[in-house]
Amino acid sequence: MEKEWVTKISKVIPGNCFIRGYPHGDIIENISYAGALFLTLRGRLATDKEERMLDGILNALTEHQFDSGTVTTARHIVSGNPQIIPGMAGGLLVIGEHTTQPGDSADLINTALAMMREEGLTMEEVAKRIVAEYRQAKKRFPGFGHPLHKDGDYRATSLRRLAEKLGFVGEKVVMYETLHKEFVRKTGKRDIPINVDGMMACIMAEMGFEPIEMTGISALSVLPGIIAHAIEEIKDGKLIRVPPKQLIDYVGEEERPLPKEKIKR
Repeated sequence: MEKEWVTKISKVIPGNCFIRGYPHGDIIENISYAGALFLTLRGRLATDKEERMLDGILNALTEHQFDSGTVTTARHIVSGNPQIIPGMAGGLLVIGEHTTQPGDSADLINTALAMMREEGLTMEEVAKRIVAEYRQAKKRFPGFGHPLHKDGDYRATSLRRLAEKLGFVGEKVVMYETLHKEFVRKTGKRDIPINVDGMMACIMAEMGFEPIEMTGISALSVLPGIIAHAIEEIKDGKLIRVPPKQLIDYVGEEERPLPKEKIKR
């Protein structure tokens, strides 16, 4: 009879732990953090190129000052509750539909490639169809655009360059870039580049990661910035951050009395 709690990830015995079959102590002494992460998620040891590529991906979101909702949220939290763990946890809760979620771009890539194979289309034909469908439905393209880096997201550029060097530019990267090229052609919006989330998705897809794994990896990537900002906020001793008064406006109902029948006197 199978036991209730079953895992293929690790085995713990007195004096040791084996991660995917490998002694944890040996991993500590010989494998990088990126390599250990790859092993834990993928179930096998990374090649040197996979380890280096994943290391670059983990570096991609480490810090972006106050343009990152993760760190500003963490700072708000610790200004009221000056403890590092609530700040870290709260900062991570910002990750989702509109930021730091490369899995959405990966889903788009997988959909496009499936359409290409099933219907015998070229990448360009697939791109035209998908861009038309997204525009008609007024859907946002995941991984396109950045409010600050309008001429190109330098992080995406660096990741792309590293992927080219290590041999991780393949069909999935090209499909996504074809989608972006068609988007720019159709809209004329040259100030909406492929952003870091989109490029992370392309490359991790080439590496065999699933969309759900990608979002977890992106969360690890933003943690250094969250931790540093939360600690700085705590040390600075700022108490209970609130929006500046000049940024606040009330647009609700005018002042009004309660109806007489609601007054209890």
